[in-house]
Amino acid sequence: MIYPNTDLKFRVWTEYEDFDMERDEFLIRVIDRYGRCRYEIPKADCFQDEEGRWYFTMERVRSGWHWAKFAAVEPDGDYDKLSRVICDAQPLVCVGYCEKHAPRIHDCDAGHHKVHYEQVWTVELDDGVYLADRDGNLILSNEGSRIQIKKRSTI
Repeated sequence: MIYPNTDLKFRVWTEYEDFDMERDEFLIRVIDRYGRCRYEIPKADCFQDEEGRWYFTMERVRSGWHWAKFAAVEPDGDYDKLSRVICDAQPLVCVGYCEKHAPRIHDCDAGHHKVHYEQVWTVELDDGVYLADRDGNLILSNEGSRIQIKKRSTI
């Protein structure tokens, strides 16, 4: 169970062929079960790890189900305007309930979505912030080094 007022971090990635999270702009809106926008996370508020993966944070999350709505513009050479809008909406997290007592929502076929979210944890050490598992153990890269989280550089 995730307790209310907890700060949460998620990794986000897409499977769209022509969309590049580094190059293209995107926006993630997190809404509650009543359709109210609780968080609006533009690309500028996201951050990356040393391996180029993207993350975002939600602070003091309230109880209940939260859905993520991903919106972006993808290049599209087959269309006169040369771009198309990507929209993906799916359940993100349920806060304040154990699985057994969580309110029921419509099932969502995760295989159908091309945008994916994974809850992650971090640990702060003297020299930076690093990815960790839910028990606080550092996650290592394929080369065996710690994976540091870095803020997105502004150009």
